[in-house]
Amino acid sequence: MNTTQFRVTLRPDKSRKNGTTTLVLYASVNGKRKYYSLHKSVLEKHWNEEKQEVSSRCDNWHIINRTIKDYINKAEDLATRANLDNRIIKLSDLDYLLRGVQYDHNNIISFIE
Repeated sequence: MNTTQFRVTLRPDKSRKNGTTTLVLYASVNGKRKYYSLHKSVLEKHWNEEKQEVSSRCDNWHIINRTIKDYINKAEDLATRANLDNRIIKLSDLDYLLRGVQYDHNNIISFIE
């Protein structure tokens, strides 16, 4: 059985000059942790940590909230399917799901393709 935790939070270490901070998906999979960028930025005052959503005062709030739900649903579905199949998941499985195809960084030809 896999132990997982997924939540969206503001990137803790950086904020832009205009006051916005990038939203990231915090993933803890079997004791290993990693952050995945959602490629969306919001003002800290528009972010509701408890509800895991952006307030309606933010521009494009409905798009950002949909993106948040999509990322969390994808991650939770992966964990649920793995638990049903009695399969252990790794962060590389989550990388593949959220970021697409992973490249062999040692092989320049596959990277270029």
